[in-house]
Amino acid sequence: MTSARVFLEPPPPIGRPRIPLTDALFAACFKVYSTFSGRRFLTDLRDAQSKEYLQMVPHYNSIFRTFEDPGLIPVLRGLIIESSLPLKVVEVDFAVDSSGFTTSRFIRWVDHKYGVVRQQHEWVKVHLMCGVKTNIVTAVEIREKDASDTSCYQTS
Repeated sequence: MTSARVFLEPPPPIGRPRIPLTDALFAACFKVYSTFSGRRFLTDLRDAQSKEYLQMVPHYNSIFRTFEDPGLIPVLRGLIIESSLPLKVVEVDFAVDSSGFTTSRFIRWVDHKYGVVRQQHEWVKVHLMCGVKTNIVTAVEIREKDASDTSCYQTS
């Protein structure tokens, strides 16, 4: 028996109407897999709306704000877990690893020793668990770049 997850919509705000949560999540996930820029991706969203996958096509900036919403972290984690469940009969061995990803933001500082301004991409660390046979990701934790590789996996 499968369990249906219900995502609760936040209360309606005062001002502009919000994009439905289901549309925001669909657009954000679809945007990642499309690999297109935000503006070029809108054509795919219009096509998805014509096929009734979406109620409304969000502005591309609304999709980016969806990624920045900390309230959606548990929902996205739940989606990762749910998407891995069909392979639980196949996968019995798992690997845990961490890796770093750069962001589009830069960090700048003055190197006093050499008297120059230096910069580098800001980056984050991802800890994940994946199946050894299928490579399906079953759990993800994203932390700051200096996060410990061991304390992330401790159970309470």
